[in-house]
Amino acid sequence: MSAEPDDLDRRIIAELTADPRRAYAEIGKQLGVSGATVSSRIERLRREEMLTFEVRPDLEAFGLTIQILAAVEVNPAALADVTAMLRASPNVLRLDHITGGFNIHFIAAFREEAAVGGLLRQLQTTSGVRRVVVQHVMETVRLADGWAAVLTPAEQPDTPAYGMVPGVQVPAHLEGHLQTAAAWIYAYVGGDLERLRMTSQPDVVLEILRPRSAAGTFEGVEAVARAGARLRQVYRRWWYRIAAVREADPPFTVVVDALSPAEDFEGHVTTVFSRNAFTINGDRVAQVTSFGAMPLEDSTAALPPEAHSLE
Repeated sequence: MSAEPDDLDRRIIAELTADPRRAYAEIGKQLGVSGATVSSRIERLRREEMLTFEVRPDLEAFGLTIQILAAVEVNPAALADVTAMLRASPNVLRLDHITGGFNIHFIAAFREEAAVGGLLRQLQTTSGVRRVVVQHVMETVRLADGWAAVLTPAEQPDTPAYGMVPGVQVPAHLEGHLQTAAAWIYAYVGGDLERLRMTSQPDVVLEILRPRSAAGTFEGVEAVARAGARLRQVYRRWWYRIAAVREADPPFTVVVDALSPAEDFEGHVTTVFSRNAFTINGDRVAQVTSFGAMPLEDSTAALPPEAHSLE
């Protein structure tokens, strides 16, 4: 696994993005290190595939003044063939598999509209293509290389975010318990062992009730973490969305119902209903009983941008 770029790596990258033609010795002088140090750092970043150098054309200067954005809905069985066809086109600049109602999204550039029509006709007559939606680019407002995002420190909230079903009201005296429960759920589902330890008592107990295939009792943080790994074999992204919060009878503290959008490894998004009862002592979870987690047929299921990756 590649090491995370350190402060000097980031400063070198910042200098290169300002002027990629600058000599290494000049960059080193600016940063207070030798040119050889700059060179070795850049070579390591390239070797670890965190940095690449490439030559990009000015498309308009070469006459490719027409750009389109296109979304394609394809039968799953034809996805590989349609992908191969678009990948082979010299006009396709970017090609992505996406979630939602479409399978494929691509960006392409052309010199004339006739060439646009040619590619679209080829696409529309390809077996398995159900629908194609095309939009012409009128003006590119921003075209970033991604380095600003890379060099911006990631936010690390104390408590993972969660969504709320519209209209749900959380009793004021349960808000703190809900935050603790949500933090625990994110650690459990996401496989974050450090956060799971922070939000659990050492002897935490998770009970998953039948008839679920994962039913059983798991005692201790490590055993609970192993139980959560089963979910990550099914789903790749997920968003915890609270549907109801209510006070529970002893020994439990709070019961949380959720209707959570989740995406499987084939890109299908469904809504998963879950009900969990938590026993919370202070700010740590002592016991969780899972009464059920069931995928629902929901044609409106969609993941928000802030959904969490489970990979």
